[in-house]
Amino acid sequence: MAKVELIRKLLNYWKRNNVSFEYVNPVEVNYMLNRTDITLPKDFQELYKNVNGTADCDHEGFLFYRQEDIITMGKKFSLDKNDEFYNVAIFIDYMQGSWWYGVNIEGNSYEIGIIPHKRRFKPIANSLETFIDLYIEDSEILYDYD
Repeated sequence: MAKVELIRKLLNYWKRNNVSFEYVNPVEVNYMLNRTDITLPKDFQELYKNVNGTADCDHEGFLFYRQEDIITMGKKFSLDKNDEFYNVAIFIDYMQGSWWYGVNIEGNSYEIGIIPHKRRFKPIANSLETFIDLYIEDSEILYDYD
């Protein structure tokens, strides 16, 4: 699916479900993407060039972080820099800190996973497209953190 279609699909889902989100001011896009030490995969960058997260939780309790609120597991959980999860970027909070969703970037590929606590990252998708499809269909996979 083309990136534009994927983003449109997500935004239409949010609109249908009355989830408020923040459009991005084109002048600020490059500043926002470059202001952090977290380098997101290209499809995430395209998403954040169009929408800057959700303003509040959706009806299931998912809060998509604004780009400037994305944080690594290392910083969030005060992990040692050598920790295998240190650079995993957290981009969604579920039910106000019940658990999180993050992206573990390795070279040109990445995995999106559930983070139930500071010592666990459970992969559930290897593309933003797959993750968004799971999210829109409210798949059970999103809630299986064991």
